[in-house]
Amino acid sequence: MPRKEYGTRPNGIFAGRVTANRENSRELNSYLDSLSAKVFQAKKALLKADKEVTADAIKNLLLGKEGDKRMILKFFKEHNGQIAALVGADFAPGRF
Repeated sequence: MPRKEYGTRPNGIFAGRVTANRENSRELNSYLDSLSAKVFQAKKALLKADKEVTADAIKNLLLGKEGDKRMILKFFKEHNGQIAALVGADFAPGRF
């Protein structure tokens, strides 16, 4: 069975788009256009927030992995600090 190939313009570079005029080629190009727009919006958001613009920052923003990366130990320390502040008021010393 022959393998299907999708080419680009003769020089090999034409904005990273498929040049075949088939429906699946048009769908792929449309997807690439929408992805490119999302990347541009993510870059714009990073610049507006005065954050460093890197490939990882854009990827994390697109995948929804932005924000503080806090570890579980940090959560426990924060929680324990809050409870320690309540000892004597809402909690007995033996409960902490």
